[in-house]
Amino acid sequence: MNFLNPHAFCKTLFGLALACAFEWLATSGLRAQNPYQADGAGKVILLPDASSQRALLKISEGEIRQKGFRVQVAAESGSGSKDRALKVRSDIQQKFPGMPVYLTYEAPNFKIRLGDFQTFLEAAALCQKIRLWYPSAYVVEDQIWVVSPKKNRE
Repeated sequence: MNFLNPHAFCKTLFGLALACAFEWLATSGLRAQNPYQADGAGKVILLPDASSQRALLKISEGEIRQKGFRVQVAAESGSGSKDRALKVRSDIQQKFPGMPVYLTYEAPNFKIRLGDFQTFLEAAALCQKIRLWYPSAYVVEDQIWVVSPKKNRE
């Protein structure tokens, strides 16, 4: 998978999300209700249960998350930490265009994390590249986006 090509990356994530959604739907609580229409056409109507409906809504809104991995590039704390974190985020965005960069605050640290990887090995491969600029970078387990949200993730 070519993570430096944003179009290929997005197509891969979208395809994976669709495959996961269809697999989930195939094994979820779908049940047949009134298998025959009133006109006798023999049509089957499948109605999802409440949890299936919530999941479908999340899929349509683009809010699918799961356990995965990211590369933590830096954690800044203390005076001026937000400005330093913003500078690191900007630098990472320039070095890895198209790769999602996350800036979060968990008191007392601003954390800068990169990527949405399903396997540790994918994250570790990127981590090796990042260590050229940020030697203290390491792989962390996190909730990743399988389908990116429509809103801006900054």
